Amino acid sequence: MVRRYATWAGLLVLPLVLGALVAPGVLSSLRGGTPPAQAQRPPEGPTTEQIEAALKAQEALAKAQRGWATSETIAPRDPVRDASGELTSPFQGFGLSVETTPPGASVLVDGRDLGETPLVAGVDCRPGDQLEISVERRGYRPHRQVVRCRADTLLTIPITLRR
Repeated sequence: MVRRYATWAGLLVLPLVLGALVAPGVLSSLRGGTPPAQAQRPPEGPTTEQIEAALKAQEALAKAQRGWATSETIAPRDPVRDASGELTSPFQGFGLSVETTPPGASVLVDGRDLGETPLVAGVDCRPGDQLEISVERRGYRPHRQVVRCRADTLLTIPITLRR
C-alpha cells in the first residue's frame, strides 16, 4: 500500500519538477528572447581608444625604465679622517653633517640658519672659502668653529655641548 502511494506521488510530482526546469526557456523563446544558456555573450574586444591609451602607457613605462638604467646610485660611506684630522666623506658639492649631544641645537653658517641637529645640509661656497659655524642651544654654551670649504666633500662635525 505504501508503495502504491509512493508511485502515485512520484507521478504527480515529476511533471511539476520538469515544468519548473523547462518553463523559463520555453517562456523566453515565446517572448522572442534567447534561452538563458545563450544569453551570456563573451565580452567585446577593446576599443581603439583603449588600445591607443595602452600603447602610450607602455611607451611611457619604457622611457622611464631607460631613465633608471642610466641613473647612478650613491650610497653613504663612513667618514674618514683627512690630513687635517677632520672627518670627511664623498659628497656632491660641499656639505656639513653636524651632530650634537644633546640633539636639537640650531646650526648657523656665516649667520644663515641651516636647521637643527642632527643635520646634513649642502652649503654654497667655493673651495678654499672660510665658513664660520655656530651651534647654539638654550641652556648650553654656544660652540663656534671655522672650517674651509672643499670640493665634493661632506664634513662631519660631532659636537658635545657644555652647560
